[in-house]
Amino acid sequence: MRKLIITMTVVMVLCLTTNSAFAVGDPNDAATCAITASVDQICEWEGENFAAMECAVITAQADAPTDSETYTLWVNCNVELTANNTGTVAQLTHASTSDYLVTKYKISTDGAGVADTGATTAAVSASGSDAWTAHGSFLSTALAVTHYDNDGAVEITLEVQATNDMTGHYEVADAGSYGTCTQTITAGWTSD
Repeated sequence: MRKLIITMTVVMVLCLTTNSAFAVGDPNDAATCAITASVDQICEWEGENFAAMECAVITAQADAPTDSETYTLWVNCNVELTANNTGTVAQLTHASTSDYLVTKYKISTDGAGVADTGATTAAVSASGSDAWTAHGSFLSTALAVTHYDNDGAVEITLEVQATNDMTGHYEVADAGSYGTCTQTITAGWTSD
């Protein structure tokens, strides 16, 4: 029996000795790691294209039908908007004659961004033009969009108007389809 008690004592001493060896030092040691990250300037439309617009049928000489679409531009920096004013790509032209409709545009930003993004002040400086501008000079001076922290969603509204040319010999446009024209809005970074 004495041999058994001595054996148990030796085993208990070894167990206590082993555990106490692992318990040496501060059990709350911590190691730190410095982490860095950076974000590039982001300027990106919500998709490839605005939804198509279609002006109502012109049924009288003075008709000036319009249409508009709103599209989201995601930004984390100041940007400016420009338009492609090359040639007549943004002008409605008759499908089979050289006749055209006076094609004008307006553009504006919401000044508040998309709801539920946490902004407590205006997301962007509200900007735009209340005046209709002919396709050839639309956004010839870039439209500045100022970014504000906590909201990078800018609602851009593009409007189009089609009218008869009341200034020259084309007082009433030829009947028929005036095909499809394309207005290209480009957003580019500017300095903050």
